Amino acid sequence: RIVDHSFIMERRDMSSARTQVGSTVTAFFSWWGTELAGLLPRALTRNGQSTGPHRIVSIEDGGLRLITPGGTSANGHGHPGDELLSTADAIAKLTRDNGRAASLIGVRLPYRACFSRRVELPTAAARDFPRLLALDLERATPFKPHDVRTAFFIEEAQRTPGKTAIRQLVAKRAGLDATIAALQDAGLTVTQADCWNADGQSALPVNFLDAATDASTQRRGWFWPSTLAASAAALTVVAGYTVLDRHDAALAGIKTQTGKLRLLVQEKRNREADARTRQAEVTNFSQVLASAPSKALALEELTRLLPDTARVTDLKLEGNTVDISGVAQSAIGLLPILEKSTFFVNAEQTAPVMADQREGKDRFSIRVRIRNTGAVP
Repeated sequence: RIVDHSFIMERRDMSSARTQVGSTVTAFFSWWGTELAGLLPRALTRNGQSTGPHRIVSIEDGGLRLITPGGTSANGHGHPGDELLSTADAIAKLTRDNGRAASLIGVRLPYRACFSRRVELPTAAARDFPRLLALDLERATPFKPHDVRTAFFIEEAQRTPGKTAIRQLVAKRAGLDATIAALQDAGLTVTQADCWNADGQSALPVNFLDAATDASTQRRGWFWPSTLAASAAALTVVAGYTVLDRHDAALAGIKTQTGKLRLLVQEKRNREADARTRQAEVTNFSQVLASAPSKALALEELTRLLPDTARVTDLKLEGNTVDISGVAQSAIGLLPILEKSTFFVNAEQTAPVMADQREGKDRFSIRVRIRNTGAVP
């Protein structure tokens, strides 16, 4: 019994291991098939239901307007018979016709309800545009994938070689899904949801219900073993281009930051050069002030040195030489006084002392030199 029990447990363990391995392999091929199916042409993954809507429900201010495909908007401005209806009246009018034409419905949003943005992607990654747009939408905008529906179309005018200009439209799910749910609850089939053009005369070539162009959903498809090798190679190429494009974007960001830093460094250098220039000007001005004798200082020094009995009648300053003329009670005693000055040096008579009978004093003419002015405070 012990041997039989051990054999039975071993068989159970082997069976469990095979089941786990089989589940892992199945999950791997399911994921791999999902990834590769997105790379196949859309014609191979369509389910054959390509019939367009026969009536369009245009969402406008104040209600809904029923128009035929190709008709203009009520703002642009529809057919004379078109009138605004409530949701209940619009559904009732659609369900009165029991034919197929009444059961295939399209919903059209006003242009102002769709956020439009222009994106350029590598042309080589064309089969992976929905995934790239989903990543870029979440990175560059505040929209969350579960809050919006998206669709895109390729613009006719292409500007950058190697790049494809894409116009992506984003619509909030709240209003659109509410209208779609009301129509479907009434037994109507909504096959299309698009948006009016800016002029309100035609619809943009998008379908918010198409998972192949909706960046907020993941494309699903079947896995064909015969295309495994080619699809794997295409996936590798797309991944390589995606990485290169991200590297290019990062390099462009680094170049932008480097340019800004260069401008800051250049501005700092300009400020430093300007400061050095101003410092040189201040230094030169200080040197000029230090080297040029001042008449004010000379007069102040003479006022301080000469006695009250002396009076200067003429003062001449040339370079460092000062010629003084005037009258004093005793002109002979002026030379020693000027010699003791810290401002003047080499005092001498330039003319004989003469008596001035009218003043009752001696008239003198003395020449002195100014010391080194740099040492004078």
